[in-house]
Amino acid sequence: MPPSHVSDPKALACSDQGLKLYYERNFTEAIRLFDQALSIDPQCYEALNGKGAAVAFQGNYDQGLALIRQALAINPSFVYGNFNLGLANELAGRWEDSIAAYQKAIQLDNKDTWSYYGIASIYGRQGNVEKVLEYLKPAIELEKDVKAVARDEHDFAPVRQDPRFQALIN
Repeated sequence: MPPSHVSDPKALACSDQGLKLYYERNFTEAIRLFDQALSIDPQCYEALNGKGAAVAFQGNYDQGLALIRQALAINPSFVYGNFNLGLANELAGRWEDSIAAYQKAIQLDNKDTWSYYGIASIYGRQGNVEKVLEYLKPAIELEKDVKAVARDEHDFAPVRQDPRFQALIN
């Protein structure tokens, strides 16, 4: 389903700059740019999504989730929005909602590496090695760098010594 809104190019440019700062974990400056984008185009779902993720990383989970849901109301097929819905729920400790959102992202794009990884990391925290393997394997098949990330991921501590997990990441 196409988005109900096409974002203004100037708003998108601000949002893209905000996204770069977000990836650098400079959430305060990222939010400033997302707000700038939203002042140009209040329906810029990319900026709503980015701001929601940044706000959630600052610990304001409900506010972040509300912004991401606003973005998804405008564009329900926005894979990155569904991914961030999963991420914000994960940050809030809402595992079932997180897994459901990540699965929706995968349903929209079965090559969404980090949604598979997100599900695997939740199951890792729960010590469910079968589910970790089920979701980590496709993530690694899509992007080999995932192995290195998984080796250092604290979420996998409960399953790290399992020989099957070791075989997958080494």
